[in-house]
Amino acid sequence: MRKPVYFLLTLLLLSALSFSACRGEQSTPLGTVEAFLGSARTGDWDKAMPLVDFDAKSQRMFGRIYREATPEEQARTQAIIKERLKQSTQKLLANQFPNSNGDMEAKQIDDRIAEVRQTGKNVTLIYRMNRFKDGWRIVDRTHEIDGKRPDTKTQLWAIHKHVRDELGREPTMADINERLDVLLDRLRVRTYQVVPKPETP
Repeated sequence: MRKPVYFLLTLLLLSALSFSACRGEQSTPLGTVEAFLGSARTGDWDKAMPLVDFDAKSQRMFGRIYREATPEEQARTQAIIKERLKQSTQKLLANQFPNSNGDMEAKQIDDRIAEVRQTGKNVTLIYRMNRFKDGWRIVDRTHEIDGKRPDTKTQLWAIHKHVRDELGREPTMADINERLDVLLDRLRVRTYQVVPKPETP
């Protein structure tokens, strides 16, 4: 009769240890980014993706249109962004950070906001971090080339304007989702489409 009790206690202990490890990874902004990159490098996306808040990232990108969307369309937006983040991270690790994560530095902006900079061969990635009850998570990622960041606000406004002009009305999140992959490719939004600076001969 005691075996089921011992088995249950073992499961509870293992769950507690797993939760503690996750909390440890997310206890600092740098720790969260390093955990994300480590899991991405080994292809463990089930472990990497929870370190990114895709709801917060989607709101940063699309604002009111996203907030007013149905839960189904919000989930679709997040799925598109998640897949593009996966693809871009794979390319960046292969091309910019093949053997290591490069030089990494965390900057605390206030108690709940921080930035982590990751410098590779010819591009610097900037991870925007927010602190939640369960630790730090990534809410955005952009890049710098020669000290300059893309004008993302203008690019995202251009997406909205393009769809509005095409439809002749204010677009919904469903309208944008139907075109999002193509529009992101065309406008090279965010670090999903980083174009590395050519190597000097």
